[in-house]
Amino acid sequence: WYRLMDATDPAISRQIETIARGTAGVQSVHDIFVRWIGHQLRGELYIEVDQDLTTAASHGIAEQVRHQAFEAFPTLGELTVHVEPCGHAGEDPHALTEHHQPNGNG
Repeated sequence: WYRLMDATDPAISRQIETIARGTAGVQSVHDIFVRWIGHQLRGELYIEVDQDLTTAASHGIAEQVRHQAFEAFPTLGELTVHVEPCGHAGEDPHALTEHHQPNGNG
């Protein structure tokens, strides 16, 4: 019944989190979602990287996370990795859209 409702084993999310946390350049990981769509898994997660990295470098880190997850899970059809800046300069990277979120988090 779980599969009919797109549910996945929580161990899959934990493994993807472990992969992301172990990737060079990833400072933190949050909001991991994985579900079945047909016979493939689809997931998304957020990683935090140094805000001073170039767009290309940040993208490269995200691609490393994706590549390692695809290698670990042959049934993973897609993984969206959202890249967030660390905010070490004291600025909130979500301040502009915070008021649109029900829980106040951008």
